[in-house]
Amino acid sequence: MTGCETATSECHLGTQHIRHSRLVLIEWLDSKGITTAWEYLDEVEPMPPTLCYSVGFLVADTDQYVTVAQAMSDNQVLGRTTIPKCSIQKMETLKLCP
Repeated sequence: MTGCETATSECHLGTQHIRHSRLVLIEWLDSKGITTAWEYLDEVEPMPPTLCYSVGFLVADTDQYVTVAQAMSDNQVLGRTTIPKCSIQKMETLKLCP
């Protein structure tokens, strides 16, 4: 192995090993809402959801949601974010090495 494989296989980064995880880019829609006072219905402006992007190590992929972590060691993760599948517009696997 060259040390530069896709995120679906093992990639050696120094002495660390990342196994059975994919590095993914997720494009998803998030809720939005900041109103602090009553508004007249005829004055309400559209407030569409916000398009967001997340990059992380895929640690869970269920029928209902995915969870990514911002950092990963041999046996721990840090900074998990769970995104409902109904909010995901696109998800693609990234390469760990050039």
